Parts: sequence; structure tokens; C-alpha cells
Amino acid sequence: MVETMVGIFFLRTLALCSLSCILRVHATMNVTILHTNDIHARMEEFSRNGSPCKPDEKARNECYGGVARRFTKIKEIRQMDENVLLLDAGDQFLGTVWFHAFDGLANAQFMNMMAYDTMSLGNHEFDADIDGLVDFLDNTTFPVLACNVDDSEEPRMQGKFKKSTVIEVQGQKIGIIGYLISSMPELSLKL
Repeated sequence: MVETMVGIFFLRTLALCSLSCILRVHATMNVTILHTNDIHARMEEFSRNGSPCKPDEKARNECYGGVARRFTKIKEIRQMDENVLLLDAGDQFLGTVWFHAFDGLANAQFMNMMAYDTMSLGNHEFDADIDGLVDFLDNTTFPVLACNVDDSEEPRMQGKFKKSTVIEVQGQKIGIIGYLISSMPELSLKL
């Protein structure tokens, strides 16, 4: 009986020590997540309603977004914070002349310059048809995600995107998935 009690005490102590070691290994870590979505090819600053910013709006400081503003803010935050993830939830395509002139390639170039960690496909990425989307995917330097897109019948899309990715920050692994809403075929102009 005494041997059993000592054995149970030993096992409990061992379990607590093991738990303590595990808890020390997984210390708290802060991660700053910068997130964009629905950019819709707005490379230049725009007004509250999404149209190009006019001089009087600019004078009243009523302009938003644009690549230069985003790039500056991202750089500023990365200089202040050590662990920064830059993510996009899709819909980079459509909306301005930038899309129509460059078929999404300007989006890829600017996103590469800003060093996005990953993005999820959005419904408007399919508005450029498959060839336009493939060109975009071929020109990104970061993983593009979509866990619920079946590319089995579209050979041009195979291997161009991933279901998920794992990003390591200070030795800690962070899993990220991309997911398109189920109504995506109705929302895309080309599907």
C-alpha cells in the first residue's frame, strides 16, 4: 500500500514536472497581423466611396489606401514590431483601370514589393479568367491559398496554389488556410 502511494506520488510529480517543462517551451509570443482584402486594384489613393481621390478631398485629408500609403504603413509597423504577418483575404482584382490595363500583374508586383506572407484567393481573382489568374499566380513570390477549390479538371491551375501554409515566427509554427465562400461561382463575373 505504501509502495503504491509512493508510486502514485512519483507519477504525479513526474507529470507536473513534464507539464511545467512543456509550458516553459511554449511561452507567450506576440504577433502583429496586418490584413488586407477587397483591394480591387486600387493602386492609387481613393475617396470614401471608392472612386479616385479628388484634389479637394486630398486637401481635407479624406483620401484612403493606395499602394504608397499601404507600403509606408507596413514598413513603419515592421520597423516597430518584430513579429509581423502580412496577409490578404483576396479580391485584389477588378475595380480600376489598373486591373484592366495589367490583368492583375500590377497587383502581384506591388504585393511582392510589400512582401506579403500569403493570401487567399477571392471570388474576383477568377474575373480575369483562368489564364489571367494563372499569370497572377505565376508572378507572386508568396503562397496563394484556397483549401476548397477543386482544380482537378483545370490542368492550368494545378500546382499554382496551396490549401494551406505554415509560417514560422520565432520558432513557433503558425498554420494558415485559405477558404473561398461557397457562393463564389455566383459572385465571380467569369464563372
